[in-house]
This record gives sequence, structure tokens and C-alpha cells, in this order.
Amino acid sequence: MPFEFEDQVSELIAELDYSGRGGSSWHMLKHAERHGFDLAVLKPYLHAEITRIWRSDMPLGNEEVREIVLLLRDRMRLEAFMSPLSEVERSKWRWADIAPSRRYQYIGPQVMDETKKMTHAQTQAAASCLHDCYPEAVHYLRLVRDHNAPLGFNGGRYDKYIVRQAWHRPFLEDAVCEIVGEQGDLFVARHEIEWIVAPRLA
Repeated sequence: MPFEFEDQVSELIAELDYSGRGGSSWHMLKHAERHGFDLAVLKPYLHAEITRIWRSDMPLGNEEVREIVLLLRDRMRLEAFMSPLSEVERSKWRWADIAPSRRYQYIGPQVMDETKKMTHAQTQAAASCLHDCYPEAVHYLRLVRDHNAPLGFNGGRYDKYIVRQAWHRPFLEDAVCEIVGEQGDLFVARHEIEWIVAPRLA
């Protein structure tokens, strides 16, 4: 790898690792990679972030971004003391948007009215749908919960190491759409759905 190119990868990681208001994306991605969750689920987000941060005179195409993500995966696995990807694994990995496409679109007033929210039955039904249709997303949420439990709270002493969960969101959104449709004026209780399928540890 040319030295300049390696510098670009390091700069990209530094940008992703910036622990701003939303926490470290690098830490979140590394947690998903370490536990075997396919980063292609986050393709739209990763593609947008890489093309925003990467220094290039030419627009990055699908194959270029795929190669950059593979380089990032190499770094993640190195930091997590995992074996590197084999050539077979690299060639077989599909960089395709494999996440469900449905997203709930809120069409109510600009300020969400929390009094008009999903009913308890709707919330339970969405949690059941997530549990039954996307068990890998539930597994992800429970692993994030277990990781974060000893670290305290967002903004606390160990904020940098808390995983802001994200990999599961397309699956959660699809479960919500299955219950209440793809748009409406309901305040969707996403956190309540997460707590049902991955209860907080005592």
C-alpha cells in the first residue's frame, strides 16, 4: 500500500473515531466486525461517510468504496486481535445494500407529539416482529447492551468506549413498518422496542 494511501486510511479512521455528540463510529463499526455482523448492512451510511471524508479528485465508485471498507475491516480486525480476512473471504464478500429498505416516515407536526405514540400493543407487536424476523438484530442489541453495561452512561467517564448501537436500525425500522405502515403521525417508541428485546441488565 503506498504511504500516502495508508495515510488516507488513517485519516479516515480518525474522522470515524471522532467522539462527538454521536459517539465514535469507528468503535461502533469495530464492535460489529468483531462479532461477525456484516458491515454491508450499513452500506448507505458507510458509502456516504467515506465519500465525504476521502481525499480524491475523482468520485468514488462502488468498487473503490468496497476496497476501502475492506482496508477498514483489516484495521478493525488487527485492533481486535482477530485473524485477517483470507483472500477467499475478501473475494466472496458482497458489498451490496442487504438491509431492509422500509423506513418509517413521520408526517405529523414538526414537533413530535409524544401523547400520540405507538400503543403498548403496537410496541409489543413490533418487538415480536423484530425478534421473530430478525434474530441477528436482537443478538446485536444484546451484545451491545452487555458491552455497555459496565461502562456507565453516555457522556460519562468511559463515553469513548460506549457503543452507540446502529447496525440493527434497518431491521428495527422494517419491524415498525410491518406493524404501523411506512408513514404516519405516530411517535414511534424505538427505544421501548429495543428494551423489550434486549432488557437492561440490573
